[in-house]
Amino acid sequence: MMKNKRYLLAVCFFLVIVFIYGRPTVTKAEHTGLITPEISIYTCDTVIHERSRASAGKAKSPVWIPLPGEDFFFRQKLSGISHIRNARELGGYATTDGYTVKRGLLIRTAVLQDPQEVCAIHETYHLGYIIDLRRNKSRGSVIADPQLHGVTNVYAGMKGVHERKPRAYVDLLKRKESDKAMRAFFQTVIRNKGKRAILFHCSKGKDRTGIMAAILLSVLRVPDETIMWDYMLSAKWSMKCNAAAMKNALHYMKRTDGSVENYVIRKTGLTAADMDAIRNYYRE
Repeated sequence: MMKNKRYLLAVCFFLVIVFIYGRPTVTKAEHTGLITPEISIYTCDTVIHERSRASAGKAKSPVWIPLPGEDFFFRQKLSGISHIRNARELGGYATTDGYTVKRGLLIRTAVLQDPQEVCAIHETYHLGYIIDLRRNKSRGSVIADPQLHGVTNVYAGMKGVHERKPRAYVDLLKRKESDKAMRAFFQTVIRNKGKRAILFHCSKGKDRTGIMAAILLSVLRVPDETIMWDYMLSAKWSMKCNAAAMKNALHYMKRTDGSVENYVIRKTGLTAADMDAIRNYYRE
């Protein structure tokens, strides 16, 4: 009888331990809708490795879903440009409504540190505008944008962010200066009317440039999975990319305004007709 009681007590103790420590925990981030994966910062090689493990049933699928494919990267990268980092275009991406982003019109890079390569980009793509997303302080202490014949320089400065935080890009969007930068950015995109190429950049071409590229691609109705894929391409230049931060930013805009497009309209004062015009100018 005594042995049976001890056995029952042991079983009950084991079940209590399992109940306490085996329950899934809900983080503060989950309550607010933010994504905090176990690995929030990784390179493309890490993601590819995780995908191969997931396909074997040994790990969960990663947040990032690379729809276009590895070979597509080489069509995005600007040919012959090696000193200007993260130099690539947004053309060629398919949209959710059956269109494709026009090639050769929307170019994203890091700081324009090589004059010869800037001239090469200008000759190849016929630049109409260069949009600088760096703040005045960083612009003065690093490298000023070149003054090219026939090219208009636009300043749309934003303070840089630390991409390791899961809400880094959400915090960036909440700054008032980001509203002004977004307004200048999209006014330039509309003013250009898709006639010449627009180059936009920050210091690394990853965070501030990445969020503007994501917003623009969303307005063009490129799916989120492809937007994430484009953002993660910065890892090709050995830059750490935080997929959770970008995913959180897209979620934040949709949660506050119903869509990224509505967010842009509210923050910039532009109209739905302006958004339609952007799609007409930069898609085919």
